[in-house]
Amino acid sequence: MLVMNFTKGLDMGSVMKNADLRFQYVEHPFSMLIAAVLMTIINKKVKSNDTISLGIVIMGLIAAGLFAFAFPWTRVFGA
Repeated sequence: MLVMNFTKGLDMGSVMKNADLRFQYVEHPFSMLIAAVLMTIINKKVKSNDTISLGIVIMGLIAAGLFAFAFPWTRVFGA
């Protein structure tokens, strides 16, 4: 999806000026990628430790917050 739209003449200057395009092409992919990496780290730590530390809980909250931020709510609820 990203490659096809950028080959149609969409440059990064216009993407960064438009809030909707910036969210779709920059903020959403990178936030989801960071959240997925955090969740993978959390999964590994939870499986290897018997107890859950505060650091693991904080990382989980950050990952859940990134998922909630990057989720396209307007497409789901039509706001």
